[in-house]
Amino acid sequence: MKFSIMQPGEEQFVINIVKEAFDTSVALSYNQDGIEEFYKFANENCLAERSKIDYFTIIAYHNQQAVGIIEIKEYCHISMFFVRPKYQKNGYGKALFNEALL
Repeated sequence: MKFSIMQPGEEQFVINIVKEAFDTSVALSYNQDGIEEFYKFANENCLAERSKIDYFTIIAYHNQQAVGIIEIKEYCHISMFFVRPKYQKNGYGKALFNEALL
């Protein structure tokens, strides 16, 4: 597995991963207001702004395919953590989490 730090210009790529995982695995348990509130935080512009301050995002790749992301605030708080549905329950989330701890 390979990891990289999100670079400027990759925000939409990261949000696409978040959206795929959230819409498939999480949104079903939210009401419409909750979904809208989540997307106020999880969008390309907000991600770009957060990355200019004390946030960073790690992208995990397996065989050159992006499988998940973790966004960290102030080196001590997970603000977003998503693995694409087809890669869930295969250890990718654990590997991504462990990479964020380094």
